[in-house]
Formats: sequence, structure tokens, C-alpha cells
Amino acid sequence: MAYLIGTDEAGYGPKLGPLVVSATLWQTPNDDFPTDLYQVFGDFVTDGPTKNQEQIAVADSKALYSSHGSLAALERGVLPVLLAMESPVTDWRGLLESLDATAVEAVKRLPWQCDFDIPLPIDVDAVVVDGLAAKWSSARTKTGCGPVRIASRIVFPHQLNDLIDRLGSKGAALTEITLALVADNIDETEVAQTHVVCDRHGGRKKYAAAIQHAFPDWMVRVDCEQADESAYRTGREGQLDFRFRVGGEAFLPTALASMTSKFVREVAMRAFNQFWCEQVPGLKPTAGYPVDAVRFFEEISPARQKLGIEDRLLWRAR
Repeated sequence: MAYLIGTDEAGYGPKLGPLVVSATLWQTPNDDFPTDLYQVFGDFVTDGPTKNQEQIAVADSKALYSSHGSLAALERGVLPVLLAMESPVTDWRGLLESLDATAVEAVKRLPWQCDFDIPLPIDVDAVVVDGLAAKWSSARTKTGCGPVRIASRIVFPHQLNDLIDRLGSKGAALTEITLALVADNIDETEVAQTHVVCDRHGGRKKYAAAIQHAFPDWMVRVDCEQADESAYRTGREGQLDFRFRVGGEAFLPTALASMTSKFVREVAMRAFNQFWCEQVPGLKPTAGYPVDAVRFFEEISPARQKLGIEDRLLWRAR
């Protein structure tokens, strides 16, 4: 038996809204099993947008979603997998509990999140989700390979600000969050080959020290640190390898992580925009990216001050 893990984030660049990092864990029959899962699941999974309703697009979320658009492509990718893993979600609160139980407590501090909930799916029919979940279940039975867990870390601005204060940079914060998420999804008592593919964290090429910090009991070996990929090996018997790749979403588990992170962030931003649009009539919603975030922050300033909401609670320092 072997495992594949893919990680990716959504919301690294914005000044408003959460940073979401997700990891998807896949089980395979053995280490000789193909790592190109697009080949394994090619009967119904495609690596780009599709109009074929019998197929599921699992790809970089940027290729499947544009700001304020339909969430259908993301929902078709994420929700059927959760259902096939017997972790069905029917609303936003259930999604939080399924992916990141710590976020359930964190949202209690946020006026735009504490009372928010919405039924899921939003833009596709639940019958479609059921049908696509059946495809995943059937493929798992046939191949012995399939997703077994999806986990996320939903890091709201005040939490990210605290983390950046401690670590010194946003890049270091992203790497620590990612590796902690991987560590939480590895059974250190089980000796099984595990391949981890992370989409590269900006222009950063060196991750050995961060991996050593996340796995202090194991030695870390650097295999390569090149322009397009940085690779490392660790584990009790060297069975855990990491690859930080440019374009890591070409690896299906990483693509699904990208979609999960984007889906979670976009629903969280719906809560954020809904709250502030109720406070400020005529306010235009924001995706949270720097230029428009400044506009939005200025326009909500009087309401924010009236409500006594601290800047740090919603505005990222970096």
C-alpha cells in the first residue's frame, strides 16, 4: 500500500478574506501503482474545463473559476469526492466541520461568519453530486485507488497576521501551514511509501529546514532544488518524499486540493460580502485582491468603526 498527497492554497495574494490551504490524501494498492491519476481515472476525470456532464474536471482552480462566477465546476469536483468518502456535506457549517474543525471555533470571532450558513451545493443539483460520487466509488472498487481524506486549514486574517508576526513572512507562514497539514494526515506509526506534491510557494526553492521543523524526529535529505522543482526525502525509512513543483496542479491530488481551497474561500467570501453589503447599502462586493480591497476597506470604514471591529480582524498586514 502507498499514499499520495497533494496540497495547494487559495487566497495567498488578497488583503481580505481567509487563506485556505488544503491537502487531499489518496490510497493506492502499492508503490508501483501509476502516479498519473488522470490516466487511472481517465474514463470520467479530465484535467481541464469540460461541457460533458458525464465527466468531472479536476484541475487548477484558476482554470475552472472566475471571481463572482458560478461555483458549479468547483462543486462538481469537490462535493462528490466528499460524498464518496462517506463525508457528505449539505451546508457551509458541515463543510467547515468536515475539513477543518478548528475553523468552527475561529468563526465565532467574526461577525460576518458567526451566524452565516448556506445549503450546499449552491450551483449544481444534489442529484448530480450523487451521480458523480457513484463514479468515484465504482472506480475505487475497480482500481483499489481513491481519495480517503480531504483536510483544510482556513486561516482568517487575524490568525494569519499573528502567524506572520511570529515567522517574519507570508511565505514562511504558508509553508508552515502546509507542512503541518501534511503531518496531520500521515500516520507516523505506519511505514508506507508516501509521495507528497505541493504547488510551489511563490518563488521559494528551499524547503529542507521547514520540513525538518515539521518532522523533527527524521532526517531530511535534499534530492534537488531546481528552477521547476525542489525534492526531498525523509521518514523513518526514507519512505516520505516531498516535491514542490511549479505547476503542481498537474498532479491530480494537488488539483483537487486547489479546487477545495478555492471553493472554501469563495463561500467564505460570500459570507463576508453579504455581511458588509447589509451594513453599507450600494456597496460593491470584493474578491479581496489588493487594489479593490483598498476601495472596499475605505468604503466600509465608517460602518466598521461604528461596529467596533478592529482592522486586524479583517485586514492582512501583508
